[in-house]
Amino acid sequence: MYVRPRYRRTVTPEEPESAPTVPAQAQRRSHVAVVPAVILLAVGWYLAHYSIIFPAILGFFLLSGALGLLGSRLNPLSTAFYLTTKPSWSAIGTVFLSGAVLLWMTYEYYIHAWGPLIPRFPAF
Repeated sequence: MYVRPRYRRTVTPEEPESAPTVPAQAQRRSHVAVVPAVILLAVGWYLAHYSIIFPAILGFFLLSGALGLLGSRLNPLSTAFYLTTKPSWSAIGTVFLSGAVLLWMTYEYYIHAWGPLIPRFPAF
């Protein structure tokens, strides 16, 4: 009587021989943009006490950075730069939200006259 060796794996018709594998590099997404966005948000909030121009500039910088990251997410071979690891959606959202908060804060400071428009001058 012939006994089949145990080390041999049998494949049933319901089970595929090998599942399609996704390369490990394609699964990873970068969250590195979150930390600079939060730091720039804090710096913009601090500099708003000296002039409301600073958070406005940082806000536009972060919004344009978020749009650049969004473009690199969809087209990693963009002409501006090349990212080896694509940014995650949460990183893009954090950068965009930080820029929007800075612009909203600039608007509120301007409307309520909480900060000076030009440095070293009192609020208008």
